[in-house]
Amino acid sequence: GVAFVPGDEVDRAADTTDPDALFAGDRLVAVGRSGRRMLSADGASWTADVSSDLSDFFNAVTYGAGRVVAVGGGDRLVTAVSEDGGETWTEALLCDDRYASFYGVVHGNGTFVATGQSNACDQVWTSPDGITWTGAGPDRVHAMTFTNGWFIGVSQPWGQPATLVRSTDGITWDPVHTVPDGVAIQAAAVETWSAP
Repeated sequence: GVAFVPGDEVDRAADTTDPDALFAGDRLVAVGRSGRRMLSADGASWTADVSSDLSDFFNAVTYGAGRVVAVGGGDRLVTAVSEDGGETWTEALLCDDRYASFYGVVHGNGTFVATGQSNACDQVWTSPDGITWTGAGPDRVHAMTFTNGWFIGVSQPWGQPATLVRSTDGITWDPVHTVPDGVAIQAAAVETWSAP
């Protein structure tokens, strides 16, 4: 996953002469396997490979409310939060469960929404700050994005057709369109869209 972080919103605390500070300005934050988190100012060169204490992979990352939030896990649901544009992170383990993992996170309407798969834990989680999370239910939602006040995602219970769903709070999801048989949606992005 990759997220854009505007440089003018990065909280570098009071000490802007910190020798460990990587760079100022806009940046991209990328996440991946083995807890990897990296930064780039141009998308061509990358720095700050961060190893995770949890050694889990991260599948998705988003930016909102001054924080970068990454989610993932292997046999558990894991989050990582950065308040300085991806330079330092605080990790949290939300739930242990075999085969569990978060695979998406977005921010909108003042809420972070993370979704994943799990047999024993909630599959949708919400947070006002990326730090404190609340399980919001068993809905299996993926390929999320946010625009015009709506979280947009794909819901596909095992053995059933996929359905495009939308929500204003990340908790209650309403179906809006059934996806044709044989069509798999793996990711979503929004350029412009107006709610009916």
